[in-house]
Formats: sequence, C-alpha cells, structure tokens
Amino acid sequence: MNILLVDSYDSFTYNLIDLLRNASSSSAQITVVPSAHLTNVSDDLLPSIVDYFDVIVIGPGPGTPLQQVPDMGGIPLLWKAITASSCPPVVFGVCLGFQWIMLQYGHNICQLPKPRHGLISTLDITELGKRDCYINIPPSLQCVRYHSLYADYKDYKNNPIQPLAWTHDLDENGNRVLMAVKHSSLPFWAVQYHPESICSTFGAQTVQNILALSHSYLIKRQSQFESLGFPAILDTQKFTPKVLHPSRSSEWYKIIQHVISLPEHLAISHFIKDLCESAFDRHNKFALLESAGAPGSWSYIGFGESSHFTYVVGDTIMHETGLHTFDHPVTSQDDAWHIIASRNSPQISFVQLGSDRVSFAEYKQRLAQSRKSGYDMYPTFHGGVIGFISYESGVVSGLGLSVESESKPETPDISLAYYTDSIAINHNTRKLYIHKLAPIDVSISLDDSVEKITSLASGLSQSAFLHDNNAPGKEAIKIEFPDKEQYVSKIIRAQKHLELGDSYELCVTDQTVVTEHVPPGTSEIASDWTVYNRLKAINPAPYSSFLMSDKSTLVGLSPERFLRWDENTGMCELRPIKGTVPNIDSIPFAEVEQILTSAKERSENLMIVDLIRHDLAIYCDDVRVPQLMGIETYRTVHQLVSVVSGKLKPAVSGIDVLLGSLPPGSMTGAPKRRSVEILQELENHRRRGPYSGVHGYWDVVGHGDWSVVIRSAYSVESCGKRQWKIGAGGAITALSDPDQEWDEMRVKLYSALRYFQASE
Repeated sequence: MNILLVDSYDSFTYNLIDLLRNASSSSAQITVVPSAHLTNVSDDLLPSIVDYFDVIVIGPGPGTPLQQVPDMGGIPLLWKAITASSCPPVVFGVCLGFQWIMLQYGHNICQLPKPRHGLISTLDITELGKRDCYINIPPSLQCVRYHSLYADYKDYKNNPIQPLAWTHDLDENGNRVLMAVKHSSLPFWAVQYHPESICSTFGAQTVQNILALSHSYLIKRQSQFESLGFPAILDTQKFTPKVLHPSRSSEWYKIIQHVISLPEHLAISHFIKDLCESAFDRHNKFALLESAGAPGSWSYIGFGESSHFTYVVGDTIMHETGLHTFDHPVTSQDDAWHIIASRNSPQISFVQLGSDRVSFAEYKQRLAQSRKSGYDMYPTFHGGVIGFISYESGVVSGLGLSVESESKPETPDISLAYYTDSIAINHNTRKLYIHKLAPIDVSISLDDSVEKITSLASGLSQSAFLHDNNAPGKEAIKIEFPDKEQYVSKIIRAQKHLELGDSYELCVTDQTVVTEHVPPGTSEIASDWTVYNRLKAINPAPYSSFLMSDKSTLVGLSPERFLRWDENTGMCELRPIKGTVPNIDSIPFAEVEQILTSAKERSENLMIVDLIRHDLAIYCDDVRVPQLMGIETYRTVHQLVSVVSGKLKPAVSGIDVLLGSLPPGSMTGAPKRRSVEILQELENHRRRGPYSGVHGYWDVVGHGDWSVVIRSAYSVESCGKRQWKIGAGGAITALSDPDQEWDEMRVKLYSALRYFQASE
C-alpha cells in the first residue's frame, strides 16, 4: 500500500505515520510531503501523484482552511486533482484536513468559544459510526483535541457528508461539535481530533477499520493503476531528515582508563570542587557537568582541552582555539557541525583497562551488556565534546528557520570544547574513572594524575587558585526584572494566536539582567565559580554545569534532561517537564497533586509529549512513553515529568536526533515551527541565547546526554563587572491565567536568582 501524508508543518506528523503503519502493515510505503512543497508541482503532474497513491492523508497543522495562503500550501491544488479523478484514492483528513474537507462540501468553519488544545473528550458515536469506522470499538472512546475552529455542520438535502461522531461540549450556538465524518459515496473520511495522540484511544483500530471498509475498492483501484511508478517529482519535494556522515581521522587512537575507589568519609561535592580547581591550576580551563541533586548519579570533568569550537549562526567562519588556532571557513551551520563531528569521531583501536587491553568493539559490547542492569554502573563520557548549543542554533538546525532578524548575539551559538582528558565520578558507588584519549603510538602514563587525585581525596593537597569569595554586598548588585505589564501583554497576545488556531501552546519567556561588580583583584573566573557554587548549594539540580568560554560562562542548574542516547544499545530518551509548583511548606503535597493533575497542567505536558514523540519518531523506531506525567520533587519545585524513549534507526546517530529535535519543544510550544515564528515576534526578536538551548556532552564511545538550559545564568561582559542573563517563562495555553503565569515565571526565575537576591 502506498500512502501519501501531506504535512502542514504540524509537530505530530510522525506520530500519525506510526499510527498508519500500525493500522496498515509494516510494508506500507509512506511518503511525507510538506504542503508548501506541493506548490512546486505543476498542475499536469498532480494527477499522476493522485493515481499512484492508494491513500492520501491530509494531516493536521496550524492555521485555518479559510486562509489558503499560506496555511494550506498546495492542498487546494491536490484536492482539485483528487476530486477530478475517475477513481480517487482513499482520503483521510485529520484536524486541519477535516476542516478543509468540510469547507469543500459547504460547511462553515467557525471559532470555538474556547480553544480545545491538549484536552480529552469522549466521543458520542452515531449509529452509522458504530457500523462504519468505529465498528467493534467501545463507545467510551477518548479523543485528544487540538483545535480552536470547528465545522458548523449543515444537514441540507443531498448532503454527501455524513456524521460519524460528535462531542458533548457546545459551540457558541449551543450545539455539539462534529468530530468525525464520511462521504456518502466516495472513500473519504475525516476526524477533527488527533487519533495519533498518546492519550487518544483506538486510533489505529479506527484507521484499520477505514482501510478494511475500503479493501475491495482499493483492489479495484490498484488493478487500474498497477503499472504506475513513483512520481519522480516527489523525490525532490518529500521530507528527508538530515543525517551527519562525519569523516574519520586517518590516525588511530586508544583510551586509557584508571579506576580509583574513593574513601567512605569523603564528601563528594567538596571533592569535585577541589578537582575542578586543581584542573584549573594545571590547565587554565575545565568543564563540569555535575549531578548536584537527585535523580542524577554521575559527574564529569573535562580538562586538558585540545580544541574549543565557537560559532555564531550566519557567520562564514567557525573559530577553533586550543593547542592550535584555526578559522574554519563555512557556508552554513551544517558545515560547522560536520567539522565538529569529524573531530569527535576518532578511530579508536583499543581500551586499556589497567593491565587488561580490550578491542574497542569488545569494550562497546561490554558497555551495551552492562546497560541491562542500569545506566548507573559505568561511565558514559570517556572524552569528546562538552558545551552548549543556543536556542537560536536549534531554531536553524532543527526547523530551518532564520534568525537574521533577532538581536545581536552576546555569546556564541555553538560553544563546544573537545577534551581528551576527563574524570567520571559515580556518586553512588564512589568510583572515580580517569580517561585519557591519545594516539596509539604515544606512550602515556596516568601516574601523575592518579597521585594528584589520591592526594586530594586524602586531604593532603589543596588548590590555592579559586576561592569562594564572600557574597557581594548590596551595592555591588543591580537586578533588572521583567516588566509585569509587558509580560502579561505578551501572554494575552499569545492567547489571541491560540484562539485563531496558529498554535496550541506558546512558551513565552523573558529575561532578567543582573549586573555584578567584581571586587578589585578578583578574577572573573573566580567570581563565576563563586556564583556557581553558591547557587548549587541553594538549588542543587540533577543536571548542573559550569562551562567556560573566552567571553562568557554558563552556570547551569537544570532539572530537565532533554536527550540522552547510547549508540551501543541504540537507546534514546527524552524527559520533558511541563507543570511547576513551588516546593514550600505552605503548599502540602496533596494540593501539589491536585494542581499538577488539573486539565491545564496535564494539557501542557500532553502537548509536549506528543510533540517529542514526533521528533523522536523521525529518527527512531519503537517510540514509547514509559512514564506519562509523573510528579517529581526537587529542592525548590515540584514538576510534572514524562519520559519518551525510542531505538535509533539504522545509519542514524545520536547527534542526528539532537540536531533534528532542537530547539526543545518544552521551550517553544506546538506546533513547533509556527510557535517559534510567533515567539520571535512576541519577544521582540530578542535572542534567548544559551537559555532555552541545551548543554551537555557527546562522547567518543557513542553516548550523549543533554539538558535544557533553564534555571540557569550566563555571563556576557567583563571590564570590572559581570553581567548575568537569566531567562524564565512558561507555557501559555487557552486555559492560562496571565497573573498566575507571571507568578509561575517568578518562581522559576527565583531558583536561579536566589544568590543575587540574597546579596541585593
């Protein structure tokens, strides 16, 4: 079976593909074409597309069928060819596709009194529906709705559209809302809801029933068009995800590993601080990714930096500093990523485990086998790149949108350091791993590092370079908060877009600026290190980070993992957070549960889960949701957290998933592409920079772990003072109360601002 899915830049398209595969067969050939690309197909070629495909799915998307340009793309042209065919394909419309079909048969498209985004309804199935696509399906079918418009059904004489299901809620005229229809004589079906959502029930069976009802018709149609080949014009118009194929160095490398058992009495947090300061004393730079709070259990320190890559979107040069300095000419960000990927893909011959030498292939097999007993037993960073990727970089790499109109960058959009020396510390087993990546013909000894670390662990050696300064006095701090009136205005404008159907959810953010005057004689790095350690003590987070670059420092205190992967097992996992309640004594946990299980909070989380399932399904098979909207508690907040996992497709690497999934959906809203365009306007084209981007690592053995840059701060200036930027925001839905959203933004802001506020 050949299926064409027309994508109107929705963020759930690949969930729909999975549903179609489950409903048809694993051998079904599904082609995805963005609706805008169909405008590139001439009228005389469209009939060949219609004749070739057995099923055409007109998918969901933002906008309205009343505005054909640009919302509908080439769908009107395709529809003309469908209805002109003597034997048209089976057509299935979803949401926007439903509205388009209803409009073509004379039914008005109107606005709901209140948008229904991420909300669940029970279908009221008609008697015809029970005999049609809902045959053998329980009457309690749950459907997830993402729409602010509806079809005003007109039951006029000879109307070819027949209702199959309604909902019980009312439109502004006091009527039920039509949810599913069929054509009386043609093989056309359409649904207003999203059958592919994680919380919709019997979606695949509904489509399976449609295909079963169309079986004899499809056989007849296939016999008529069996000699047709795939329309060549679609080879250049269909959607193809980007995949990096980095070139590998001709030089062979080895990894040397040494394991140290840390004393039981040792305070791991203080010890990590000493290790970082010692690394700075010896190498003048280090990177720290630290599990400063549950549920994390590993901390990684990179030192001996050999290269630091920095790139600003739109530049024609990517800078590399370190042992050597290069200015790499690039034509786009894609070129920059190819250079970084090639550097991070060394050919590794073997791993030296003490006196035991094992081949690299065998070592990776051992790691993969060990993962069956959990990811807490062995390190996942052995050397590679550590750093951050800005929100704007993700907008370009993941969505292909422009950021030329945004404000000037204050930090690089890509800041990644390549480390050949690293330390991994397991907080639970108290094991420390030293790793060294080196050419196989170079003689390497770790004795000096082992001696230094052992001395630090025994309290026999202390670093003298970085000191925890006293918190700056009130006169040394100036804090510029967002303006409440302006922030609330952005929320109200965002809700207008939601009412019009432009988006289902918009993550509106703002920025706080802290100017810190560094005391005379204090180095900037010492000041930054003080900020990190004080903030970490106040607000320990599972994905903390201290990342240095030439012009800025990122102090990360993130509770949200964005993406973790393991190419040895093929595993990918994302942990989106939506829904936040302060963790304070005045709010008992029973009240926390009541708030986080409300329709508003669950709809926010559900929309992002569906979005992430789509992002992951582009690059992964077997996408699942092992945890849906679980409550997790941190030092300052309670959060509603879901877990989405998948298995990498052949020839796909973790970095492909990362670049294709950016920016994080929890920081944009859905559908992602249109939401980002709206947010750029709402936020006055101010760059978010590292905030809303990701920070983490990509190691040479095939692992990666990246977190969303939230509850964090980054410095942007020097010359006797440090200016810190702290972003915060929240997901705006139709159910949001602007004043409550302002309060929630302040709660999130406070977790990263407490050190400075205490000073103020």
